[in-house]
Amino acid sequence: MASSSDLWGPALRAMRDMGFSTHALPDDWQLHPLFVQWTSSATHTSPVVVNVFDVATLQFLFVSEHAERLLGHTAPDLIRGGFDYLSAHTDPTWAAPLARIVADYAQLFMQLTVEQRRVATASYVRRFRRKDGHYIILLMQSTPLYLDPVTHALRLNLVMFTDITAFYTTPFPTGVVSYPALDA
Repeated sequence: MASSSDLWGPALRAMRDMGFSTHALPDDWQLHPLFVQWTSSATHTSPVVVNVFDVATLQFLFVSEHAERLLGHTAPDLIRGGFDYLSAHTDPTWAAPLARIVADYAQLFMQLTVEQRRVATASYVRRFRRKDGHYIILLMQSTPLYLDPVTHALRLNLVMFTDITAFYTTPFPTGVVSYPALDA
């Protein structure tokens, strides 16, 4: 069986390329309307865990407070561990196909125009192990939050985790990418 780094190597390289940045994040990134909307007090009761993911560092900068209730893992666990922590709790049989989905999305993203990158969304599923050993199916919906102002690479992603275990019956991961067809 291939090691985790072998499986995720192409996906990690593609994600790092997608988030390569020569600039520091702006101090006011938390004022972005999407971040404000998804972290407002009204959404704290929804069955969604909101995350801000730094693609350049593969770390979570923000994880909403009720992560433990939905994921069985605390927000500090995810913030400390980043992408490696998330991957370590993914069903090993899903790792290779999920890594291909992520790498394909990252490569596609870099081929989009700047306008398309700003509005591109991706959704994919991950079979995730809670601390109690039970698996849940997470729908991970990703929306660009911040593009590097020089390279226009994706730097911050707003990601929503939702438990769709009751609805998802496919025994392998799937993903969908969406971006509007913009006329010149």
